[in-house]
Amino acid sequence: MLVDRDNSAEPGREVVVFGTGLGGTIPPVGDGEPAPAEPPAKAVGVLFGDGAFLGDSAIPAGDILFIGRAPGLVGVDQYNIRLRSDVPEGCDLPFWIKGTRSASQAVPIS
Repeated sequence: MLVDRDNSAEPGREVVVFGTGLGGTIPPVGDGEPAPAEPPAKAVGVLFGDGAFLGDSAIPAGDILFIGRAPGLVGVDQYNIRLRSDVPEGCDLPFWIKGTRSASQAVPIS
């Protein structure tokens, strides 16, 4: 289900976020090559020690279940996150992923 104003992400559910700029993976994926489904190309090392955030809270929004390349796609990273049961609710809350060295731009999520 696509998350938008009419279909919000529910606390306790899993959301899948796509982005770029993850870095290296195991197994490595060549430039211009689609990421394999089996085995999945997982992120190298602990890149996202702080996790995913939603709203203005300093408490992580949920548990990161998978970080790696999106299977079958070229240059697209995938983050599977199970939202905590106590995440804030509302329309257009800022969502971002914070790593040990950097953070993503905030994007609105309902």
